[in-house]
Amino acid sequence: MAINEIHHSFVGAYYFMSLMSRRIKWILLCLLLVGCGSQESPNHGYGYSYDEQGETGIRVRYLDDTSPRLAFVEQMYRETMTCANVAAPGPLVIFVPPGSIKDADNINVNGKTYLDTGTILIDNDSCINGVLCKTPAFQGHVMKHEDVHWLLHWSGKLTEDQQFAHAAPEFITCTNVSLP
Repeated sequence: MAINEIHHSFVGAYYFMSLMSRRIKWILLCLLLVGCGSQESPNHGYGYSYDEQGETGIRVRYLDDTSPRLAFVEQMYRETMTCANVAAPGPLVIFVPPGSIKDADNINVNGKTYLDTGTILIDNDSCINGVLCKTPAFQGHVMKHEDVHWLLHWSGKLTEDQQFAHAAPEFITCTNVSLP
C-alpha cells in the first residue's frame, strides 16, 4: 500500500468517525430527551398546581363545583392542628374523581396522604358503602384523618410503619367533625 493510499484511508476514517460522532451525539441527545418524558411526573403524577391557598398555607385543587371549598378545608385543618397540638404548614389537598384512590392492596379508599410531598388526596364523593356520600361531616372526617397523618409526620411523632398502622390516639380523638 502506498503512502498516499494510507493517508487517504486515514483521512477517510477520521472524517467518517467525526461524522459518526456528531450522529451519535444527536442520537444520544434525542434518547435523553425522550427519556426525560418517560420519568414519573412530579408529586406522584398529581403535580403541584392548586386553585386556592388559605391563611394556614393549605392549598386546594378542586375537582369541580361539588368539591368542598377552601373555608371548610381550612377549618378542618385548623381544628386538627389544635387537637393534635401540632402547628405545620398546610398541605396540598387535591379532590380527585370517585374511585381513583387505592391503598397498597389496590382497594378503593376515601383519602390518602403522600408524606414525602405533603399532598393529601380526597375522593370527591367520599362514601362508606354508599351512605354518607358527600356529606360535610364525612368529608370533614376524611380530611381530618389525612390531616392527622400529615401533622404527625411533620412533627416527627410517628415512623412510617406507625403511620401505616394508625398507631396514635389522634386518629380517633382528632377526626370528629362538629358542624354548625
